Amino acid sequence: MKKWVAGSGILLVLAAGVVLWLRAGRFDTWLADARDKIGTRAASPLLDQLASDNPDQAEVPYLQARQARLAGKPQDVVTALGRAKQLGWSGALLDRERLLTLAAVDPRSARADVARAWESNPDDADLSLALAGCELQAGREARTLELVDRVLTRDPANLFAHHLRGKCLLQTRHLAEARASLEAAFAGGPDSLAHPAARLDLAMCLLDQGEFGRAHELFLAARKDAPSSPLATFGVGRTASYLNRLDEAEEAYQDILRQRPTHAETLLAMAQVAEQRGDLSAAIPYLERAVKVDPERAEIYARLAKLLTAVGDEKQAAVHESRYREIETARLKKREATPEVRP
Repeated sequence: MKKWVAGSGILLVLAAGVVLWLRAGRFDTWLADARDKIGTRAASPLLDQLASDNPDQAEVPYLQARQARLAGKPQDVVTALGRAKQLGWSGALLDRERLLTLAAVDPRSARADVARAWESNPDDADLSLALAGCELQAGREARTLELVDRVLTRDPANLFAHHLRGKCLLQTRHLAEARASLEAAFAGGPDSLAHPAARLDLAMCLLDQGEFGRAHELFLAARKDAPSSPLATFGVGRTASYLNRLDEAEEAYQDILRQRPTHAETLLAMAQVAEQRGDLSAAIPYLERAVKVDPERAEIYARLAKLLTAVGDEKQAAVHESRYREIETARLKKREATPEVRP
């Protein structure tokens, strides 16, 4: 009997060891999988499960911080990095992630530190893209492209690099090249965390190229995923207006005005919808609201003068025409007084 009990105890110890070994093996496998999937939606539930099953593993919250940064969730980055620090993760890696997050949130203040970090490791793709984003914000588009192309030379499948390249080219109005890069980023599919921003920038590029139908579809998809996004909602309105879907355009613009009643661009867009309907009297109040928000914008006075003349209010039209000429005259004088800067 004693031998049987002793034997059973040994078997239990062995079984427990096997279970622990299997769990350790599963953790290592899942962790490796999570590392590979950082930057995709598939990584998030995997990391959440790892964190739940292995609350004392420091690398897991560190990876969660990286994932949150790429998803544009800086507050989640702070929380995850705090947890990783408590568990003893590398301070240098934590500082690097904080710097990358700052570059995404406030590129102007992060630029110098990112540049120094990049100089020490110019082959680091994350630092290269962070610095490229800082340079783009500072208006240094050529440097931005240089950094992004460096990343793409080493990693042609980097969707974040394709998106940033397209965004830069869109900003400089190289629409055909911008579209090619944005299409490459968008082609990565909805599992990529680069996809939402790439889709929105591609929609804007298509809008500028006059491809209103596809741009409209992309703006609709972006609005569906992020209903509170004013940029996506405005894009829906603008493309619907070009497609002569005026009720849809009005619905989108009114949605923005409910949240931001003094948004000048949307007020101007609503005036445009009213004009497209032939209701000039309905357009005028939107322009009057817009000119109160942006009183130095000459085009609003010009539009008001035109519409007021059309509805027979010559006196008020003359007032706005006069103000338009004042602003334009001041602008031309300022331009003449400013020395031309040659490259």
